[in-house]
Amino acid sequence: MHILMIANDTTFIYNLRREILQNMIDKGHKVSIMCQARGFQKELRNLGCNIINIKIARQGKNPFEDLALFLKYFVNLKELRPDIVLSNNIKPNAYAGLVCRLLQIHYIANITGLGTPLEKGGLLQTIAIQLYKLGIGGASCVF
Repeated sequence: MHILMIANDTTFIYNLRREILQNMIDKGHKVSIMCQARGFQKELRNLGCNIINIKIARQGKNPFEDLALFLKYFVNLKELRPDIVLSNNIKPNAYAGLVCRLLQIHYIANITGLGTPLEKGGLLQTIAIQLYKLGIGGASCVF
């Protein structure tokens, strides 16, 4: 089975998801990671992970950058066609989750925090809530 983990960056994945990745690899699954390549790239490759480097402005509010991220997810997921996607962090959950719904790829959304946009009222909060609904609405599992 090809499993793709999507998150903000390699440091997050290595520090907080390394054991999960190792377990999946030990069970014979092909594991890829889609995120911004920062620290621990060598260590993740040594575990057996394929790293797909994409730029993500994790706290950015530029709608054009977010649209570009959505399109990167779409192009990569359409090409890779993983059996399942595990997403972490707000933008991967929202944008990659929506892409998975469109491409009919099973995915699991892991919500580790709702993010700063939901803490404050206003237009940004309204947009974030709608993105979450679109992104995680079709998830096979949310935890």
